[in-house]
Amino acid sequence: MEATQMAVKLQRKSVKSLSTMSASEAKMMQEVNALLGYGVGNTEAAYNSVLEILKKVDIDPLDPTKVEAYKKEHTRTEYTSYGMNRYRHTYSWHTIELRKYKREIPAFVLARALQIQKAMNAMHIAGTFEVHELSYRSEYIDPFLVLCVGKHKLYLDVWDEPKFEGRRTV
Repeated sequence: MEATQMAVKLQRKSVKSLSTMSASEAKMMQEVNALLGYGVGNTEAAYNSVLEILKKVDIDPLDPTKVEAYKKEHTRTEYTSYGMNRYRHTYSWHTIELRKYKREIPAFVLARALQIQKAMNAMHIAGTFEVHELSYRSEYIDPFLVLCVGKHKLYLDVWDEPKFEGRRTV
């Protein structure tokens, strides 16, 4: 992938700009669910609570619009010819639950996931961690750690992407 120039630059985005409701609305929706058993809107409340957790632990996720553009830019099919034969090579993204992921993940990524999960458990918030990675032939590159809360995806980290944070440590 080093041979091509990438136009999309990954950036972090302030948690404040990702909120879908105010902190007081999110707190009220959690109380409504706990006391009245009414859960419509609770996913948004859970998402906003996760954003509050990220604020407290000083984590800004990656800008989702930049990540989606980056992923789209890297999804492609290339053709090469050797003599009379033509070969097709596809770059495509795959999603794997974190618990089923079999490749090594850097300690800084796992530490971040653990910190967030503990805080979510303390607040009884459901969410799942996934890894989104680009596959090309038998290589897997540019993995992202993603936290899913309802329909929302928070891209928390990326590794094996040398132009971003691939060399960061805990």
